[in-house]
Amino acid sequence: MPQVDELATDALFTQYLHVVNRSLGMNRHLTPYKQILKAGETFFDEGTVAVGIYKDDLSKAHDWFTVEFDDGTFALEQHGKSDDADLVCKVKESHLHEVVENPREYVEKPYKLDLDWLKRTLRWVN
Repeated sequence: MPQVDELATDALFTQYLHVVNRSLGMNRHLTPYKQILKAGETFFDEGTVAVGIYKDDLSKAHDWFTVEFDDGTFALEQHGKSDDADLVCKVKESHLHEVVENPREYVEKPYKLDLDWLKRTLRWVN
């Protein structure tokens, strides 16, 4: 099995989504995750999010993924950026590595996940 730092971006992002979904699923009854999930369902209503992955410079995403948010989970829709995504955000690649390398920590401590982009977007929905 390859080391996390050797994973292709698509494999890394897919594993990252698995950890995020496990963490949100296990903590869906706690504040603020209950509110985030509820607001996400209202805002996205099966919509999509374009997620750019960047190394150091936020303005230079080197890879893109389109995910959908449905029934409280994120699912990979396509490798690449959808032009009609409901939301566009970016995540630092080193954060993906950290989450995938330490999944238990992020499932048990969901506040360590970088979900600020989602919280900011959904703030007005509650």
